[in-house]
Amino acid sequence: MRKYTRILSFLTVLILLCSAAAMPAFAEYELVVPEEYKETGTLPVYRAVKNDFTSVMQPEWLNQSGITEKWDTGAFFNDHAELFCYPESISYSEYTDEMIEINWAEREENPEIEPEMYNQHALPSAITRLANAAYTGMREYARGVKLEHEQLTLISLAEARQAAETFIARVGMEDQGYELAYALDMDLERIRTIGEEYNRFRFDEGRRNCDMLDYSTATAEDEGYFLLYTLLGSPRISYHDYHLELYVTSRGIEDAYFGAEYRREEIVDTPAELISPDEAAARFYEELAASESRRTADSLDKISLTYMPVHAKNKKDGMVFTPTWQISYTWRGRNRHWAYINAIDGKLIDAVFK
Repeated sequence: MRKYTRILSFLTVLILLCSAAAMPAFAEYELVVPEEYKETGTLPVYRAVKNDFTSVMQPEWLNQSGITEKWDTGAFFNDHAELFCYPESISYSEYTDEMIEINWAEREENPEIEPEMYNQHALPSAITRLANAAYTGMREYARGVKLEHEQLTLISLAEARQAAETFIARVGMEDQGYELAYALDMDLERIRTIGEEYNRFRFDEGRRNCDMLDYSTATAEDEGYFLLYTLLGSPRISYHDYHLELYVTSRGIEDAYFGAEYRREEIVDTPAELISPDEAAARFYEELAASESRRTADSLDKISLTYMPVHAKNKKDGMVFTPTWQISYTWRGRNRHWAYINAIDGKLIDAVFK
């Protein structure tokens, strides 16, 4: 998917300046759209139905160490891994047999507080969280790292993608429009460097030490790729995003989360055109002003075309997946605040304005 920058048209800028919202003139943003939209100027609307991962998920696809306990929504494995599977999500992480106290700092000040004990993440799952922090850029210690190597000691990016896309197919989501949106190689140097910074950050913070592992013990078998798949390859900027994120090593998938409450079925409509990203930006500023929020948008960082489930025009027809402009904006120097604008009628679907 090609990414390029658009500049708001002069007419749109005049309209926005007349609104009560504060917007920098001639703001620039990165635009992310699929090839189909570039060719046709539109995307179809699909019927949306409730998903059900529990009807297809097999624990052996993620872990073959043997199951110690299994129930309707998950399983525990012999190697201490845990799988939780619900109709709308799959969550898999690996742990050790150790329990750790995460409120140690509070207990040093007040020994009468009961200890909070959690399972210790195994190294691959802890590495997944390092890579996730690099993707979100929310922490300075992991900000700005990018994919550098398509071949690690024991696994290649192509092999990791094959494992991820095999999993997508196994859970029946291969025809749902999920595309690779982000990939990051976690080699030994990166694991150790970010891991050391993470430990320092967590210690100074004094709240949690669940992933404060000795990352210098990582071996070539722990090297892998953090992969993010989203609808149409759009960025993941909110908890609403339909996405799969996972960490793949030469041993296989060692950590994964797949969230998809709805799945798309047949096409129910194909609008002649969609509102432009400039028009979506204008609607965003109007909605921000109308929200009476104390927030402003220092800048629009990225506008992406994706899908979101909404009620059909006739609510008796249930839900549909509609083309949606996903807007990421910066406020007070912090990015990844978000809003979703229906790309057909320009209505606000959801946003963080408070």
